[in-house]
Amino acid sequence: MFRPPRLLQIKHDELTPEARKGLAEELIRSLGEEPYLHDVSEEYRLVFDLEGRCLEASDAVCRLLGYRNSEILERTLRDLTAPSTTNIPKHIGAVFQCDYMQGIWLLVHRHRTRILVRYESQLLPELLIEMRMDPIGAGH
Repeated sequence: MFRPPRLLQIKHDELTPEARKGLAEELIRSLGEEPYLHDVSEEYRLVFDLEGRCLEASDAVCRLLGYRNSEILERTLRDLTAPSTTNIPKHIGAVFQCDYMQGIWLLVHRHRTRILVRYESQLLPELLIEMRMDPIGAGH
């Protein structure tokens, strides 16, 4: 089981946009020169279609986000992503064009706790997107 060396405590709603950007830059620096590892855990895995509908979710993702598997499969990537995170259609389009993408994503637990993850997304042959991730922080 993945255990991050240090969890960041983030009170996202209390941060200004400039502070959020600074926090993200600090996180990237703290992860080293190559912050995105090519061995992201298989344990935390989501598969979704090009519309962002969740089609598969590992048990670890269900536990991380506080949902039963059947509940996650009723959701979209937008439902599982913190509102201030990236433009999801743009992200899906980028994965579709490049076949691969990596970065930092802010998921949201069913009780609204935000969970920061390092992720890798790749386009599967069936035109589905697989996202593998490792949690690296959580906060409100």
